[in-house]
Amino acid sequence: MMAARVDPAQLSELTEQVTDFVDTHELPAAQFAVAQHGELIHSVSFGAAQDHTRFVLQSAGRPVLAAAVWRLMSDYSLDISRTVASYIPEFASNGKEQVTVEQVLTHVAGFPLAPLKYPTMLSREGRLEAFARWRLTYDPGTRLEFHLTSAAWVLGEIAERLTGLTYRAYLRQAISEPLGLASLDVAVPIDQQADIAALTLIGQPLPEGGVDPWGPWYLARPEILA
Repeated sequence: MMAARVDPAQLSELTEQVTDFVDTHELPAAQFAVAQHGELIHSVSFGAAQDHTRFVLQSAGRPVLAAAVWRLMSDYSLDISRTVASYIPEFASNGKEQVTVEQVLTHVAGFPLAPLKYPTMLSREGRLEAFARWRLTYDPGTRLEFHLTSAAWVLGEIAERLTGLTYRAYLRQAISEPLGLASLDVAVPIDQQADIAALTLIGQPLPEGGVDPWGPWYLARPEILA
């Protein structure tokens, strides 16, 4: 039964508004849910979200990475106070030997935009060579800056060193399968991407000069998503 404090009329109005957004193509898909006191009151999907379509999570997937790190801490005794180089010796170059895992996790490690692009990212050898080339922009621990292009690669390699599994396999074994989230995945092979929604620019014209290559469009290429 709907809780008394949730106004059915307002819930209906919200549903109508979201439906209108999707029907007029302002949004390709949408979902919302309303819960109160631990009880799910209303949940509905619109557009492509009704068809079991998968969506690229981008930064919304960072809690998944965090969950994987917590499992590593409990199951494989990951010590975040240790240096990255103690887990990945190839990382110990250009002053980075002092960087700790905790600094990487909290985005104060000092190499926020260290590059690792396609196709170098495809091989472990290429990734480790990139780690060795990376240089510090500032002393670790002295500045907070989102490590957009670098942190997750390091954490994924640490997971592989500790578990002997690829990060994709570890994520499925430790997070996705135990939670019954079969659609939650990383590094999806090209032949398994048919159910993934295409990235869409909505509500504005294409910027002059094109879109930011470091933005979501980077993941629009099937080989990058893989």
